[in-house]
Amino acid sequence: SRAASTYDSAAQLQRDVGTRLLQLLDDRHSGDRSINAKTILDLGCGTGLCGELFKGMARELIGIDVSQQMIDIATHKNIYDQLIAGDIRESINNFHGIDMILAADVLTYIGDLENLFKNITTALQVGGLFTFTVEKTSQQSYILQRNIRYAHSKIYLEAVIAQNQFDVLRFDNIVLRKQQGKPVAGFLVTLKKSL
Repeated sequence: SRAASTYDSAAQLQRDVGTRLLQLLDDRHSGDRSINAKTILDLGCGTGLCGELFKGMARELIGIDVSQQMIDIATHKNIYDQLIAGDIRESINNFHGIDMILAADVLTYIGDLENLFKNITTALQVGGLFTFTVEKTSQQSYILQRNIRYAHSKIYLEAVIAQNQFDVLRFDNIVLRKQQGKPVAGFLVTLKKSL
């Protein structure tokens, strides 16, 4: 489809978010790359813009995306060790013992995050990291915006995080991108599975 073929040029956001996630992890580990040789799951991997940034620290890099066309493009880039076309909310159930899960600019397409977070907790090993971005709202738990993207409130995210007994490593306010010249506020969050 045209969407898939023009995705790379239109999805600089995902690459930018990936760069921020990588920087955050580098800061956390003081550049010692202590999270090398790990299994990383890239949710909503698209054509691999975020995955290619993390390839160097992964022993095994697995991508999941709902679009077969995106998966086809990612396949030709030879970034991932495994690619799966499917809904991330269902596909995540096939994984256990994962060291890190990335969700760069993906949760904006999901309103209710409770089941997904529960399944992510199950997929991660103890001490595993889950890092993600969302667009921000202060209105309620989450809202579907006019641009057909969801925004989530800090209170809602904190409740879902607490439900799943994650340790919060980072919960940063960031500007995700500009839309019609105006900054889009969001959160960049990194969690650690404690139990």
